[in-house]
Amino acid sequence: MKFSKRRVTQTLFIAVSILGIFSSVLLLSDPPQVNSDEIPAATSSSLFSLNSTVLNRSLASVTGALGPSSDILLNLNCAEVSQSLETSSPRFRLRGDNCVGGADKSSVINTQIKNTSNGYVATVFHRTPQTFTTDYINLNEGKNEIQVRFESQGQAVEKTVTITRQPATAKN
Repeated sequence: MKFSKRRVTQTLFIAVSILGIFSSVLLLSDPPQVNSDEIPAATSSSLFSLNSTVLNRSLASVTGALGPSSDILLNLNCAEVSQSLETSSPRFRLRGDNCVGGADKSSVINTQIKNTSNGYVATVFHRTPQTFTTDYINLNEGKNEIQVRFESQGQAVEKTVTITRQPATAKN
C-alpha cells in the first residue's frame, strides 16, 4: 500500500511539473509570425480583432464606450483661474505645467488633484519638476469640480477645472 501511494504521488508531481514547465515556456515565448495574406477571410475575423464584426455595437449599446478615443486629455492653463469643459466621456486625464510663479525650476513641487464631486484623488506623475500628468480621473454625470493645488517652497496656487459630463445616449 505504502509503495503504491508513493508511486502515485511521484507520478502526479512529475506530471504537474512537466505541465507547469510547458505552460511557462508557452507564456514566455513570442507567438509565431503569421502572414495576414495567408489567413482566409472567414477565419480572420476573431473576437480579439479590433475590426471584427463580433464587436459591432447593438441597439442598446452606448456610443463611444469602447476605446481610448472616448477619453479626454485636458491641458491645464495656468493663466486662467478656472477652466471648463463639456464631454460625454466617463473619465479624463489632466496635464500641464507647475503654476507656482517664481519657483526654482529644480525645486520639488507637491501637486494635489481631487474631483470634489465624487472624492476621487488623482495620482500625479511628474515627468520633470515643472510638468505633470495624471491617471484617469473618473467623472460623475453632470458637473464635476476638479481642485488642483500646487505647493512649492511655501507658496501655494489653487486652480479649479469644471468638467460637465453629459449623460450617455443610446445608439439608434
